[in-house]
Amino acid sequence: MNNLGYLHPMYVQSLIEYGSPLELPFSKGWILKRSIPGTSQFDGMGCYPIFACQDWSALGADLDRIADQLVSLSLVTDPFGRYNQKDLAKCFKEIANPYKEHFVVDLHRRPEDFVAAHHQRNAHKALRTVNVEICTEPIKYLDEWVHLYGNLIERHNIMGIARFSRDAFAKQLSIPESLRFGQLLMLKQLECYCGMFRAM
Repeated sequence: MNNLGYLHPMYVQSLIEYGSPLELPFSKGWILKRSIPGTSQFDGMGCYPIFACQDWSALGADLDRIADQLVSLSLVTDPFGRYNQKDLAKCFKEIANPYKEHFVVDLHRRPEDFVAAHHQRNAHKALRTVNVEICTEPIKYLDEWVHLYGNLIERHNIMGIARFSRDAFAKQLSIPESLRFGQLLMLKQLECYCGMFRAM
């Protein structure tokens, strides 16, 4: 296992506007430690959009180690993490509830078998005016990405940690060996274009 994407220290550094990075050395994950206004206390939150770690079996030990530092910790777990509901209930003794149901697609199947017809239409429409390429150096597209994401922020009134700043994106796009991460961002960029076409 490596520390690419959400596991990389630069990813948590991209979110420092919202708290101080706190490493979980046993499980090899990161959370943000936040000051609670008007008190000397702190709480913790997982990185947005998901908390990921390399060793889910060691998460409990990490949480025990930091229990006296935080009043509470809230996070959304990686849907592909190697844990089950009982494991999480042991780690989060007060509350551990399912948040959202996730669906996984076998990408060896034809897109026509699982992509809704209207999404296929929008993608084909966008592809007439958009070039899609493998993004080996995502940081080169920082300006374009910030501009497109700005459209989403305005359209959907995105607030809080999901309203990534330019600095946050610059750090995320600079994560070493982030080819797959960059491909994901460029796919999301295509979704942005599709959204703009729908709005026209």
